[in-house]
Amino acid sequence: MYFFRIQDLCILFAVIVIILLFFNTYLFQAGLVTVLISKFKVPILVVFSYFGLSIARHVWELVCESFS
Repeated sequence: MYFFRIQDLCILFAVIVIILLFFNTYLFQAGLVTVLISKFKVPILVVFSYFGLSIARHVWELVCESFS
């Protein structure tokens, strides 16, 4: 049960690190955030969809575990 929380926290920290790395790029500091987001659109969507799906699966497993 605690591994769910650890996995979700690690994913969340990875997203925070990626966002902090984006802040240090020239494109972000120059105000070209749309270029940066369009360039990394697929990885950003994959990370957020994986995070959402993993939270949904963890909630589902915890709910099913409580009924059995």
